[in-house]
Amino acid sequence: MDLERGSETQNQGEFKISRGLHYVTESGVGQAKDAPLAKWVSTDEIIPSIWCMRYSDPENLGRYLLTGRGGIKTGQIQSQNPQVLVLGESSGRGSSREHAQLALRGAGIELVVGDNLAKIFEDNCHNYGIHTLSLKKAREMGVFERGSISMNELMSQYDLVTRDILAYGGLLPYTKARVERKIRIPEITTRMRQMTIAEKIIARSARTPQGDAGVEAVQPGDAVIVKTDKKYAYELQTIISQQVLEETFGSDTSIKSKNVWLFEDHLAHMGPDNPVTKRHRDAQRAFARKFQIPEYRVEENGVEGICHTVMLESHVLPGDLVLGNDSHTCHLGAANALALGKGASEFAAAVVTEDTPLVVPESIRIELRGNLNPGITSKDVMLHLISRKQFRDDLVAANRILQFGGEALNRLEFDDQAVLTNMAIEGQAYTGIIEPNEKLIEYMTGRHNLDRAIIERMLVYPDNDARYYRRFILDLSTVGRMVALPGDTQNAVPLEEVKGVEAQFFYIGSCAGGKIKDLREAARVLDGRKVASGVELQIQASSRLVREQAEKEGLIQIFTEAGVKVITQGCGACMGATEDSSERTEVVLSDTDRNFRGRMGKHRKVYLASSAVVAASAVAGGICAPKDL
Repeated sequence: MDLERGSETQNQGEFKISRGLHYVTESGVGQAKDAPLAKWVSTDEIIPSIWCMRYSDPENLGRYLLTGRGGIKTGQIQSQNPQVLVLGESSGRGSSREHAQLALRGAGIELVVGDNLAKIFEDNCHNYGIHTLSLKKAREMGVFERGSISMNELMSQYDLVTRDILAYGGLLPYTKARVERKIRIPEITTRMRQMTIAEKIIARSARTPQGDAGVEAVQPGDAVIVKTDKKYAYELQTIISQQVLEETFGSDTSIKSKNVWLFEDHLAHMGPDNPVTKRHRDAQRAFARKFQIPEYRVEENGVEGICHTVMLESHVLPGDLVLGNDSHTCHLGAANALALGKGASEFAAAVVTEDTPLVVPESIRIELRGNLNPGITSKDVMLHLISRKQFRDDLVAANRILQFGGEALNRLEFDDQAVLTNMAIEGQAYTGIIEPNEKLIEYMTGRHNLDRAIIERMLVYPDNDARYYRRFILDLSTVGRMVALPGDTQNAVPLEEVKGVEAQFFYIGSCAGGKIKDLREAARVLDGRKVASGVELQIQASSRLVREQAEKEGLIQIFTEAGVKVITQGCGACMGATEDSSERTEVVLSDTDRNFRGRMGKHRKVYLASSAVVAASAVAGGICAPKDL
C-alpha cells in the first residue's frame, strides 16, 4: 500500500491484499480460513518477553512473531511476508509492549483483523500505521473474497484523531505535524451533562483547538487530545520511545520533562553485566541525562520499587490524569486518578506535547456492598468478578472503565482497593478508578503529608445522574477463595476445585501482590512453619518502603526462618524477566495479576491466588487454603 499522506488522500483508493493473509488458529498459523481461530491471543504470545529484551527493531522482532504459541516456528510468518493477520476474539490482551507492533511490521503486516481487539494493542497498531478491522465487518463487506477494501470504508470506522494518525503513517509523524501546526485539534461540541469520574477528568484535561485545556463536557465516543498531569516509563520500553523520537525529530528533539519519571524496574532481576540489562539501562540513563528527567535507578540493594507502586506512594494525587507506558498503569486508579496505560510511542509523543489522544470510553459502575469474609482478599474479589459470564464471555467490560464505588470501600483497606484497579485490565477493561472514600483519604493524607481539606478538594466525584454502560452490585460476603487456572486470569474457579494440585515454584510479589498487606498475610501463614521440601517460595516487596516496613515488623525474619528466598524489589519475576525463567519447566502458584501462556516463562503453567493461599500451598507443596494446614 503506497498512498499519499493526509486524511483526504488516505480516503482514496483501495487497500489491496496483494501479499496474502494468515489466520492464527489453535494449531498454528496459515491460510486455512475455515480452521477455528485462536481466541484471546495475548501480547506475551504475539512476541514473548525474551525477544523484547533482546531486540527493539522490526527485522529481528518480526522473526519471532507469534512464537509464544505452539506450532509457530522462528521466521515462519516473516518468510511468507503476509499483508494481513487474522486473530480470534479478544486478542492483543496483556502487556502494552510495542515490540508486538514492531514484530508485525517486521513480518510485513499492514492490517490486523479481529473482533474486540484489546484497546492498548489496537491503539499501538494505529500508532505504527497498521490498520485494524473487526472480523465481523470484514466478513460483512466480503473483504477476503474481494481481496480488497476501499480506503474510504477502512478509514470511516475510525474516530477523527485516529484517521489523522493513520493518514500521517503513525502517531509520531502525526505529532510532528501537530508541532508544525499542520493539524487542528477537533473541537468538542458536547454540552453540559451529568458525568462519570473519568469523564470529568477528561473534560477538564481536553485540549481545545486553540490549545487550552478544559471543555464544558465530554461523552463516550468523543475523540479528544487530553493534557497529561504526570508521565512515567521504564527501561524495557523507553528504548523504543527514544528510537521513534530520533527517527521523527532527529537528535535535536525538544521535550518537556516536568512531572516525568523513569524507572529501572522491569529488568531489575537480570544481572547488571547481562548485555540486555546494560543496553537498556545505558540507553535510558543517557536519555535521562540529556533531558534532565528524574530516574529511579537500580542500586546495590535493588530498585526503589516497581514503577506503579512508587508512583502511587510518591507522585499521583486524586484527579490526576496519568500516562504510563505499561498496561498496569491502571493500578494508579486507586488514587481517584485517571490512569492510562499506553505504549512507548504515546509516551514519546506525550513528552513532546504534554498530551495524548483518547476516545472517551464508556464506564461501568461496580457497587461494593457488605464485608469480606475472614481470609478473603480483593484478589479473590477480582478473580470472582472478572470470571463471571458477563465479563469473560459477554465481554461487558471490553475497553471500558470500571468505576468502583459503594459503602464497602470505607472498610476496604487501601492496599485491597489498589488490586481492584490494578486488575481491571485483566477483565478486559481499559482502566479502573476508585470513588472517594475514607480509606483513600487516610492513605493520601498519610503518604503525602497533606491536610485532609486539601485532599478533599482534589477528589473527583461522579454526578448523581451520570450515565453508565452497565451497573453491577457485588456483595463482598458472597466471595470465597478463588484460583485462576493457567492461561488466563479470567479462568478462575473456587479453590476447592483445584485443591491438591502440586506445584514446584511459588511467588509472592509484583505491583499487585507485593504490598505490605500481602506480606503480612503471608507471614501469618508461614510463622512457625517451613516451606515444603523440593519446592521454592520467593517473596518480594513491591517497593523499598514496603520492604523497610516488613523488616520493622519482623516479617522478613519469619520468611527467612520458613525457608523463603526473599528477593529485592523489581518487576522481573512476574513477566519472566529473570536469568532462568526461559529454561524452567514447572507448575507455578503466584499472587500476581496475570498468567497468560508464556508470561512467566515459556514452559511454566501458572495458577493465580491470594498471598495467603500461595504461602499455605508452598508449605503443603500443593494448592490449599491456610485452614488446610
